[in-house]
Amino acid sequence: MNLTFPDYVHALGIESLSEGDQIAALAAFARAVHNQFLLDLYDSVGLDHFNAIKTSIKLGPALYITTLKHLAPNYLDLYETSKKKVLDKMKEVPTT
Repeated sequence: MNLTFPDYVHALGIESLSEGDQIAALAAFARAVHNQFLLDLYDSVGLDHFNAIKTSIKLGPALYITTLKHLAPNYLDLYETSKKKVLDKMKEVPTT
């Protein structure tokens, strides 16, 4: 699911915040999704494959993507699941 800035603002229920605060909230959301994805990836592939994926990051984006596709062929679904987990959690937090 590819959402736009306004879509994420609405999904997180942060319409009432200033644009600067919205951007800050979306940056926090992106960091949280990234961290959740790494946790879910680790749980999915185990330590050895996770370490191989981590190592491939240092060798450039092309090798990282190839390694990710090979060791975690479900990585896109995993990412979407991670994003949903974070989105659901952030919706529980009051914005006022």
